[in-house]
Amino acid sequence: MKASIKRRLEGAWIVANLAYSAFRIFLAHTFLVRRGLNIWAYAAVEYSSTLPWSIGSARLTMALARRDLRRAWRWGLLASAGFFAPDTFVISTTHHVPWYIYVAIATWVSIASVLATRRVALAVRARRVVDEGPRTPAASSPSPH
Repeated sequence: MKASIKRRLEGAWIVANLAYSAFRIFLAHTFLVRRGLNIWAYAAVEYSSTLPWSIGSARLTMALARRDLRRAWRWGLLASAGFFAPDTFVISTTHHVPWYIYVAIATWVSIASVLATRRVALAVRARRVVDEGPRTPAASSPSPH
């Protein structure tokens, strides 16, 4: 994959995650401010963790597609830190939160983790199919026509 295409995809992924962060801030404001959450501090944590999560998850996918496990671990750790930071902040700073809020956060983190893992696995498989395809016209199979 060309570097310019990778950069554009990574940029689009970052923008999508920033929009998603805005939605999460809205939800936190709606449901958790009255429970002691400082929405401005949460927004700072949410937005400051979006970049590590976005870049880490995008580059984790590419490292796994190249079977570069050393880099995959590094990018995976960065992505995980960015992914869990906002929820850790919520759990550690709110008080008198009903049990169902914790269940909702744990459920969401679990579902999002499974979906992210599935997305990475599908992207890695797709990348490997592209990488293992013919490299030159002479290497490709003859056309049936």
